[in-house]
Amino acid sequence: MKYVLKNSLLVKLLSSFALLFLLVACGGGSSGTADGGDTGGESGATGFFTLVAGDDDISDFDQALFAISQVQLLGDDDQDSIVLLDEPRQIDFLALETVNEVLAETEVPVGSYNKIRFTVDTITLVRLDADGEIEEEVDVRVLANGKVDVLAKGGFDVNENESLIVAIDVDLEKSIKLIQTGNGRYQFRPVIFASIVTSEQPGGLIRIAGEFEAVFIDDIRVDDRFKLCAADLMSDDDDVADSPMCRVVFVDEDTGVFVQQDATLTPASIDTLNNGEQVVIYGRFSSEAASDDGEDDTQEEEMYGVAFNAFVVASGAFQQLEGVAQSSFDNGSETFELLLDEGQGVVGDLNLVTRLPLADGAKLFTVDGEPASSDTITIDTAAEVEGLLVLDIPNSIEAFIAIIEPAQPEVIINGEVTGIDFAELSLIVRDADDNEYCIVVTPDTEILQLQSMGDVVEVVSVDLDTLSDAEVEVTGVEDEESGCITASAIILSTLDV
Repeated sequence: MKYVLKNSLLVKLLSSFALLFLLVACGGGSSGTADGGDTGGESGATGFFTLVAGDDDISDFDQALFAISQVQLLGDDDQDSIVLLDEPRQIDFLALETVNEVLAETEVPVGSYNKIRFTVDTITLVRLDADGEIEEEVDVRVLANGKVDVLAKGGFDVNENESLIVAIDVDLEKSIKLIQTGNGRYQFRPVIFASIVTSEQPGGLIRIAGEFEAVFIDDIRVDDRFKLCAADLMSDDDDVADSPMCRVVFVDEDTGVFVQQDATLTPASIDTLNNGEQVVIYGRFSSEAASDDGEDDTQEEEMYGVAFNAFVVASGAFQQLEGVAQSSFDNGSETFELLLDEGQGVVGDLNLVTRLPLADGAKLFTVDGEPASSDTITIDTAAEVEGLLVLDIPNSIEAFIAIIEPAQPEVIINGEVTGIDFAELSLIVRDADDNEYCIVVTPDTEILQLQSMGDVVEVVSVDLDTLSDAEVEVTGVEDEESGCITASAIILSTLDV
């Protein structure tokens, strides 16, 4: 049996609009052709496009519901497009705050494409009460009839029989602004980052839930991989499987495997899992499946979506909970205390004792998808955990993964760029009160220009020289020694907000 990487394309969506934005797998198919430049390959040749979505947090709300009716891949001629999604979906981007999900998988004609267009019909922000019930709903105004074009430097090249994975990250905190009008109103100003996922730049963690299916080679069950079928998004509003295909999941000796057994979380191995069993995995995209394509194999060829390397695999009735650490990690008991955020439906004391058995294969990551050591959990560290609530030990959870965001408050500066040092990669920004700020630009700094292009809002990655004399919004962290702000994002906007 050979594993062929097919029909694998968009994985990270809006929410991280860091949708690293939004949408659900819809199967292959195209509308029109892409006349976006040199196509290469034979006439009719195709490649694969995967869209991934993620999100950054927005304060004071518990859900950010985006109703999306269409996603398109466009070439130079906007009239020629590939429809990646044309079935309305409602996605909660705040469910993608710490992980990314595969939103669409589509086979597309080989060629050069330059933008991804999202049609966002409505956005609703939701506050929940202490019991997890809706307390307030706030409608957000969308610009340009909700059409948003996301462009990346160099565009998107789809090659024959290869899979291009694009991660879209919607920064909700920067995207949704409270406009100080007579009665105050929120407006969506799309701050969306698009990047191509590679082995050198793998992006954030991917979370997939679905049904386990064992893999057999020469009638022997193998223990280094399995298939995940009938995958369902954690971020949409239904329990319907969102992908018609299976995905290959690779595991190794470092993969943590856990099962629910007698109301406890128990370390296990892949060979203890049964076909049809519901599992969740956290991992990254894998190139291993593609390497098997083309091997001389007389057995039946099977077609799969994107393949993944799993960091952790778990089977059971699990719950995701967010909060702020009230203690450091105790390596002896492998526990830390987590004060839960309200509105998650947890009854009783919100101070949760969290056991994270790292020695048995549980995992600890940062929100950037990087492995973290236990000493990074300290008081006031924001954390999301997934695991099994232990019924016979009050206020306790056995977690198989924790994703943390160390406390490092960002500042926001609005002002005019009065100077650029291209050698030192720094800016001087003067605000309305005539205060000057030193801004440090790093290779990780996202620089975006937002502009109206007819009935579409265009989001473009630009170079430093575009910022000369521009009015910008800078987000970053202040360095205590130098007093300069290291920018995570610089936004140049000409939108009328």
